[in-house]
Amino acid sequence: MLSEEQAATRLYLITPPALDPHEFAPLLEAALAGGDVAAVQLRLKDAGDEAIRTAAARLQPIVRERGVAFIMNDRPDLAAELDCDGVHVGEEDMPYAEARRLCGPDRIVGVTCGASRHRALVASEAGADYVAFGAFFPSTTKVAKHHPSPEVLRDWSEMTVVPCCAIGGITQGILSLRGPKYGVPQMVLSRFGFGYWGNILPAGLNSVTAGIGWFAVNSVSGALALNVLTHMPQVLCLIIIVAVQLVVAFFGYNLVHVFERYAFPILTIIFLIAAGVILSKAHPGASHHTIPGAFLIELGASFGYAVGWNPYASDYTRYFRPDTSKKAIAWWSGAGLFISCAVLEIVGAAVGTAVSPGNALGGPGGMTSLLATPLADLTLLAIALGAVSANVLNIYSGALSFTAIGIKLPLHIRRAIVALGFGTIGFFLAWSGLSDAGTKYNNFLLIVAYWIAPWLAVVFCDMFLRRRKSTEESERLLFDKKYANWAGPVAMAVGAGVSIWLFANQTEYVGVVPKHWGNAGDLTFEVGSLLTAVIYLTWRLIADRSARAAATAPAEPTAQV
Repeated sequence: MLSEEQAATRLYLITPPALDPHEFAPLLEAALAGGDVAAVQLRLKDAGDEAIRTAAARLQPIVRERGVAFIMNDRPDLAAELDCDGVHVGEEDMPYAEARRLCGPDRIVGVTCGASRHRALVASEAGADYVAFGAFFPSTTKVAKHHPSPEVLRDWSEMTVVPCCAIGGITQGILSLRGPKYGVPQMVLSRFGFGYWGNILPAGLNSVTAGIGWFAVNSVSGALALNVLTHMPQVLCLIIIVAVQLVVAFFGYNLVHVFERYAFPILTIIFLIAAGVILSKAHPGASHHTIPGAFLIELGASFGYAVGWNPYASDYTRYFRPDTSKKAIAWWSGAGLFISCAVLEIVGAAVGTAVSPGNALGGPGGMTSLLATPLADLTLLAIALGAVSANVLNIYSGALSFTAIGIKLPLHIRRAIVALGFGTIGFFLAWSGLSDAGTKYNNFLLIVAYWIAPWLAVVFCDMFLRRRKSTEESERLLFDKKYANWAGPVAMAVGAGVSIWLFANQTEYVGVVPKHWGNAGDLTFEVGSLLTAVIYLTWRLIADRSARAAATAPAEPTAQV
């Protein structure tokens, strides 16, 4: 039986450069029966048009019958004429844009990239459906100009937005496992790596991020959707959205769960229908203007969107029994986050290919312009309801972060402070964000990535160092006000500060590196997490060695009288 990794790899067959279609047909049938084939390329480099037409007429039905794509080599005009599934163009054949123009928006266009990651990235950003590297092995049918190493395939397979969602999902699953084990919110568990009082740094940032930042972002999306649906003034729509989510969040965990239980199926059904319609109208090969460095900027934004949930990972899993299946907790927490983020981002990208740039950036109305009026209205209502669903969790988790900061107040008082205090600030911040919402949202996601990546570095490094300690030995530290671990806050502050200063790239601030090299994009979260991990592990290594040396040193002799 094939493993999951093996099953993800499929065959792409290429015909010999010269063939007799009738003699070759049974060989092709046998090849198609021998494995999981994704596509067959008809590659008759030196044949005339009539010979190519004859070969396609004989071979294409065999390929199509098995649900495999039939790709024409070099000739987008013949691909369109013969109704092939797509075309493949080489480095010296023609530009991607010309091939796309000739064969149309609905056919596959593949591009040969040799050993060049840069060429592959340019082709991908231009809209190519796939890129081809090679040759990796000797061939008797073609003289290879490039001989890339297999590592280029590994590197390319990782260069998409989806792996960033996967990273956020994986970290969510791992962190969620500690909820049943310790029975406390995620930001209380953060004290392991930061100490009791040092944990004020990440817990305070999380309270502000959840109670003000995410509150404002989601309120804006809900208000814009309600405005398009009802045509009421945007500010009035914002007031309505904010009022509803404050009421629900104020009454706490039980009402949150009841609200989410009934909202979930409604939102899921509407979203799946709307997503299906949007994807059916998308144009994956749509041309666009490539902005240097934009890939890394959006990489950071998509990372921030996914890991923005990590500081809340154990807030809800802590209610499970300690003997609950670890595999189930990790899978459902991680996969739930990954799938939802990936699908949402794919649908968002699809909208950008189906409407004009102005509509794509124009808020919910641009997306729902693709839908029939009844479905559009339901989708707008779902967006407004989804904003409320997300924000009641943000407010509740923001209240829990007060526990981690060390503020001793009853939970209903903490909820009141976050709901009313942060909600008021969030309302005015959301009000200011009603204009140019897309740019401000992108900036916010980058900021989330800037601080959560270094925080995760400390948390996971500490988990590694603490892996052999018992639960009882570690648990007592969570509520010990004398427990200090200044390696955590110092490493996080230095890692985040230095990486922001050097590599941040957004409309509010441009770091030293992208200011001088615009193609650098935004490497803040990558550099921040790495620098933080190095500082934390080095600090702990030195501190632990010093502690062991002090413990084993002989006692100083005392004078005898």
